[in-house]
Amino acid sequence: MAPLAWLWFLITYLAMDAQYDKDAFGIHEPFPASIYPIEGTETKVTCVAFDRSGNKTAERIQFMRKDNFARYTNITASENVEFTERREPAVPPASEKLFVTMTIKNVTLNDDSSYGLLGRCECHAFAKRDRLERKHGFSVSVISRDEIPSVTVSKIGVLKHGENTTLTCNLTRNPGKGSVLKRISWYKDGILLERIRNPDPDTPFDSLGPLVLNNNGIRSRDGGNYTCFLEVALRNIRMYNVSDSTMVEITPGFNKPIQVVNLTSTKGENASLECAAQGFPLHVEWKYQKKGEDFVRPCIANDSDGKYLVHRSGIYNPYVLSITDVQNADLGSYYCCLPSNCSNNVQDNCQQFVLRELNTKKCDSKPSSSSSTVTWITAVSVEGAFLVAATAAIVMLVRKLRVKRTKEDSKVQTVESIYLEIEDKSVTNLVQNDAIQLGAAEHQTAPPCSKESGYSVLNHPSVAQGDGSYATLSASESVNGVNGISNFNSPAYVNQVPANEYMNG
Repeated sequence: MAPLAWLWFLITYLAMDAQYDKDAFGIHEPFPASIYPIEGTETKVTCVAFDRSGNKTAERIQFMRKDNFARYTNITASENVEFTERREPAVPPASEKLFVTMTIKNVTLNDDSSYGLLGRCECHAFAKRDRLERKHGFSVSVISRDEIPSVTVSKIGVLKHGENTTLTCNLTRNPGKGSVLKRISWYKDGILLERIRNPDPDTPFDSLGPLVLNNNGIRSRDGGNYTCFLEVALRNIRMYNVSDSTMVEITPGFNKPIQVVNLTSTKGENASLECAAQGFPLHVEWKYQKKGEDFVRPCIANDSDGKYLVHRSGIYNPYVLSITDVQNADLGSYYCCLPSNCSNNVQDNCQQFVLRELNTKKCDSKPSSSSSTVTWITAVSVEGAFLVAATAAIVMLVRKLRVKRTKEDSKVQTVESIYLEIEDKSVTNLVQNDAIQLGAAEHQTAPPCSKESGYSVLNHPSVAQGDGSYATLSASESVNGVNGISNFNSPAYVNQVPANEYMNG
């Protein structure tokens, strides 16, 4: 019995060793998974073969099709099918790993494991000096185009400012059997506006509603790309997205009447001109006409010498022209125009900016020859002419006293009210009774060297004499740092005068 026992042990050992050797070499993880490609798309499958024991080396991997009669068909390379392979070292004692990938460039229904004539797919691994092949099967389930739902967004086109419109997203084809709608959403320029989860295509109230663009009228910010985005689980396994978009454009133009913008700048600093044009998409051209010249220089934006820079903080924000290091040579007219192929036309669809003069950064202590003269003119009755002269003389005297006091205190102060300056209330009353007003009629911005913004302008409507003629009285004084000529005429009461001036004594 002993010899028989040893023989049985040897046979069992050899059988177990052969089984171990068989399992050591073959197709190993990651195993090829069943795939669900969409008809007309590309798909890939990879198989990996190696020997865990390190005794065998993978030679090749063959992709096969097996039909219902167990007949095999070798899948070979073609215009629609290609194979790639690579090798990687394995952790000892395992042998080198062989990776082979099959790529189907254009999947058709014939590639489906269930409906194709060639049957299911398998990977067959072969080792060197080994006739026995190792197999691993996988399935290819092709999703036809008819199973994919579709959506359609209403096409709007170009709108004008102030118009209203509504965008709709319609589900024009329901998903195939076993597919589930997960989410449907509205996006504008990639930003989520509205979303519905698990919508039911058979329930009207459970779908994405219409998108109303600005009940108060279309604005530039309403322009952009609107997308209806549908997420669906095809056969409740593979996630897939379908979408449709429309571009909403807003006619460019100037919503408000185009007005000439007069401005001043400080020599050596930068000036910024903000264009009033609106629209989407919006493009403008900047043009320049030098002071005293007829020639118009078109398309000056972002010139090579860096003098001009056109920028905007966002696609819906206005364009701004920045002029660097402003000098006298930069005086003139600048135009923001709608595109005209860089023509020199500035009469149509343009906004004009006039850079009239430059301010200096420093003020001289003495009045300069450029000091403006402020002229006061009034029209009063004959009986009131003397009172007006007396009042003007008192005002001038008070101002000189205040300027003297200002010098002593080394501070610039403000004449705040005629009431505070005229001590003789009877004169004030006489002026009131004679229908004389000293009032502020204009308010201009003082030059940058002034301590206060604005200076007094005295204005009085004319009062005719009994014989129809007008009596006039004028007085002039030189005010340093004040530009322009101001007038005053005479109505029915004395008013406070905000006389913010920077004056030299």
